[in-house]
Amino acid sequence: MYRIRIPVSFKKALTISLTGLFFWSAASVGLASDWVEEGVSDIAPNSGQRQPIERAPVSTPGFNSGPESGSDQGSDSDSDSPFDTQPQNQSQNYQSGEDSSTTSTSSQSGNTHDTSKPLQATISTVKTDYRRPSRFPGLDGYANNVMQNAPMIPLPQKDEAVNPPAYKSWLSATHAGITENLNRESIIEVKGKWDDSGHVLHSFGIPCKRVSPNELGDTNLDNVYVVVVNCAGDLPTEAILALRRYVGMGGYLLTTDWALDGVLKKTFPGYVTWNGGYTESGVVDAVIVDPDPRLFKNCPPTAFWKLDKKSQTVKVNRPGEVRVLARSRLLSRSDPSQFGILAFTLDFRQGRVLHLVGHFDNNSDRAFNNALPDPAPGIQISLRQALAANFIVEAIKNGRSR
Repeated sequence: MYRIRIPVSFKKALTISLTGLFFWSAASVGLASDWVEEGVSDIAPNSGQRQPIERAPVSTPGFNSGPESGSDQGSDSDSDSPFDTQPQNQSQNYQSGEDSSTTSTSSQSGNTHDTSKPLQATISTVKTDYRRPSRFPGLDGYANNVMQNAPMIPLPQKDEAVNPPAYKSWLSATHAGITENLNRESIIEVKGKWDDSGHVLHSFGIPCKRVSPNELGDTNLDNVYVVVVNCAGDLPTEAILALRRYVGMGGYLLTTDWALDGVLKKTFPGYVTWNGGYTESGVVDAVIVDPDPRLFKNCPPTAFWKLDKKSQTVKVNRPGEVRVLARSRLLSRSDPSQFGILAFTLDFRQGRVLHLVGHFDNNSDRAFNNALPDPAPGIQISLRQALAANFIVEAIKNGRSR
């Protein structure tokens, strides 16, 4: 038997080669390859590698997102508090987008509705509310944006003579035939020391019956469409109780100036209060911040507002049930609440209240004349008077439907 003698140098070389091959194979098992087979898209990363976090798309709230059904158009997304008085810098954009007509909406239950198909009509017994949905109407981000972007129109420098035909013409064009079949008992005016709403009502051609504060408690209000309480609103307890009962049953109440503290605070406690501030006599800017289409029918969005000396400024305690309709940037500078509220409505049970900061009459400094210090652009009469007239018309329509 022959033995093959292998040189020592060859043995060493073979040993080194085999050892290197072993370690190369072991290392390749734990390494991820950069090469990807064609047609393969999903390669699982090593457990030691950090996987990227997939973030959900963030939508920016505000006006640019567009209004949604049943949502607050800018109020809740801009601010959850009515005390945020800083205006938003976003521009109003109510467009839904290019694909809005073919998009679908899904609920949590999995139901999907194709918005490109027409909705099925149903009969509802709920009374239609045309007002803009909001938790803080007139004090929310939408209102602040409107205030910021409204033009500052130069204030009128002198009074203008506005005769009754101008009032009747506006009312006829806005609400044709509304005064037909009205009688004096349809509208009750409560005499006041500082305001004279009856003067303007007569200019509109709206009949009314004037009663004293002491007579109001004994007045039958069952068939009355609206009660107008003039400033200062010093009413006895019997009259306060009668008004609360009347509004609760669906009546409409219009109050002016000091009736804020004299009537509303007592009749509907907890809703609004006088914040201790007074106004100076003069004309300020007026901006509609809660555009109710019925109360501001045939009204410009920006106008003027006559304030009387020591008109009481407003603090809203229950936003939502209290809707601020109009505000003033000039008044907000001296208003302790810094909102510059000019007018608001108050919902109480089945009825509704409108309050004006200032008076309904033309000019308290010159009683029983036709001088008007704050005629609104395009309508001749003032914004505050047009607002009050629209409210009275709504009261008449509501009363006739009862």
